Amino acid sequence: MRTVPPPPVTLVTPGTLLAAADTPGDLLARDEETGYLGPIVSGWDLYDPCGDPEDDRGLGHDLNDGEVSSAMPWVLQGPSSTCTVMSMSVEDLEARARAGLAAIEDAAIAHEFWTGALAVQAAGVDPNSPWLLNPRLEAGAAVTDVNAGGAVSVRTGLGLLEQALSGLLGVGVLTLHAAVHVLPQLADYVRRDGALLLTQRDTRVVLSPGYPGTSPLGAAAAAGQAWVYGTARPTVRRGPVTVDPVTVGQVIDPETNRATVYAHRLVHITLPAPDIYAVRVTLT
Repeated sequence: MRTVPPPPVTLVTPGTLLAAADTPGDLLARDEETGYLGPIVSGWDLYDPCGDPEDDRGLGHDLNDGEVSSAMPWVLQGPSSTCTVMSMSVEDLEARARAGLAAIEDAAIAHEFWTGALAVQAAGVDPNSPWLLNPRLEAGAAVTDVNAGGAVSVRTGLGLLEQALSGLLGVGVLTLHAAVHVLPQLADYVRRDGALLLTQRDTRVVLSPGYPGTSPLGAAAAAGQAWVYGTARPTVRRGPVTVDPVTVGQVIDPETNRATVYAHRLVHITLPAPDIYAVRVTLT
């Protein structure tokens, strides 16, 4: 009996990070000799800092939209797809792996953007790691608490964040970020426009399941409270989805006759302005 893989997941839930972010069509690619590159026609490039020490181009390069990037691309790998090779073709296995990646993509990217888990891990090994250049909401002292640590109502908190964000002139769309459980408290202050959630000032609101809702220092909020952040609109660039291994024959377990494959892609996140604001709100 042949197993039919699930259809690709389509973003229909409003308030996802990928719906709110700027997602240029330019795809990241990896060149094994020179590092991370954009398409030649786009006029921008990203180089691996672990590459040639004689290369003085550094981390920051003009992107095709004039933005300067100093962030590190990273690899997002989806859940494995495993099945017996007697019941599923190579194509079906790959389709399942791609669908699995699509299902977790927004949450996984949002979690890294909030926590900077890869950057924190790299900092534990090297305090000067270039991974620390990646923007993250849990940026400690670099985050401006717009109410100096005190908790306020959701209504007041949103007002304080939008007031702070109004000073980011010339960066275009602004964005608020909160954990999904904050949504009921936001219902009176946001509206839906397709896949977007917007405030009265058209600030985009992201409520991704990948957002843990923690403080700028990574601590959980007290019971009945939550942290909400404000930034410029993130830019998320992604590479093409690839599936490894290329042939199922490379990973067949001879004892079970089962094969396992993974889908993955490069991800690169930047902010057009480094400013990050936060406020602690009460949920009652």
